[in-house]
Amino acid sequence: MKQHTTIGSRILEGPPVVSTKLAEVIALTQREMDGSGYPSGLKSAKIPLLGRITAIADVFDALNSKRP
Repeated sequence: MKQHTTIGSRILEGPPVVSTKLAEVIALTQREMDGSGYPSGLKSAKIPLLGRITAIADVFDALNSKRP
């Protein structure tokens, strides 16, 4: 768990254009699910891997964090 920042940094390494593109893919696809997600209603293999990984990490964080 303590390595997640370093791993995230490695994923985003590279020229700014590449990093920006990766962040864009994550931002656009992390809420896609089974065709009922947003913004594009993608499902299954049509959801980019980065979006799927981020969605899993987001749920894990939500289930393990105190909420106000």
